[in-house]
Amino acid sequence: MERQLYSIKFNGKGKKQLTSASGNHRVNVAPSGRYFIDSYSNTSTPSSTNLMDGKGKVLMNLAGHTRALSHLEEYGYAPRELFSFTTSDGQSIDGYLIRPMNFDSTRSYPLLMAVYGGPGSQGVYNSFESSGWNQYLAQQGYVIANINNRGNGGYGSDFEKVVHKQLGKWETHDFAETALYLSEKSWIDRDRIGIMGHSFGGFSAGMSLLLHPGVFKAGIVTAAISDHRNYDCILTEKYMGLYGGNEEGYKNSSMVVQAGKLEGKLLLVHSLLDDNVHPQNTFQLTKALIDTGKHFDLKIYPSGAHGVAYDMSSQIHLYQEYLDWLNENLKGKL
Repeated sequence: MERQLYSIKFNGKGKKQLTSASGNHRVNVAPSGRYFIDSYSNTSTPSSTNLMDGKGKVLMNLAGHTRALSHLEEYGYAPRELFSFTTSDGQSIDGYLIRPMNFDSTRSYPLLMAVYGGPGSQGVYNSFESSGWNQYLAQQGYVIANINNRGNGGYGSDFEKVVHKQLGKWETHDFAETALYLSEKSWIDRDRIGIMGHSFGGFSAGMSLLLHPGVFKAGIVTAAISDHRNYDCILTEKYMGLYGGNEEGYKNSSMVVQAGKLEGKLLLVHSLLDDNVHPQNTFQLTKALIDTGKHFDLKIYPSGAHGVAYDMSSQIHLYQEYLDWLNENLKGKL
């Protein structure tokens, strides 16, 4: 959950921690090693940047966070809270949640899991929450959560490699178990749990909705890989192997194949100029859903690349569509 900078000799001896503040540190080291720039934050401390010497001593603060804290006190802020739990199969999982603004423990709120989940990635650190979208959702009365699911980096080889040749299985298992764990809190409504994601996050959200329909009521799937045979071979074959040697794995990891399992509400979003995840992914899934008699919502943005939105106006339009759809399908109102 944290990243710290260490120095160590080439013989493996003399390991020394050079950064000390709790949190997630990002550093740039001078070629000589005599200096480095350290930018860090944690859940209670906005980003701060210092010039350090090679022994870890602060020489100069380059950018502080005093003004940021003052701003948050004046305008309100929903902080990130870290949590850990153990899944039903014994795996420890780290995550964060953000409570709604003006939180009232006697009320019941909808839960939205905003996920990515791709292999080798990591979405949860002990770092300051800075997503404007998450803050806006908190203002609208949503609990937002994310986890470091199996397949993510930072937790060892077994944790990361368990998803090999079976993408979507363990990631969605962990998302579902997280949703059930959090729903035990009195202030989270078990019947109003949603999930959303973009790119591999869209695949994660879609597969969660299809494989765990009793958990998730609604899902937003944006620019998602619906079938791994549609994606570039360098990434796909690294994680799924050659198709001829893993046909069953490809089938089980395909939203197109699993489309008939849809029970919850689904919003599909894609751009026609997506040069990363080709829009054929969404259209193949659309046909599979129609062929199996499933109803869903579809939003197509003719312009825009993998990010879908192509300017500020379309960005506002996209996120307003997200919010209106969530309000209708998780809150029951526009």
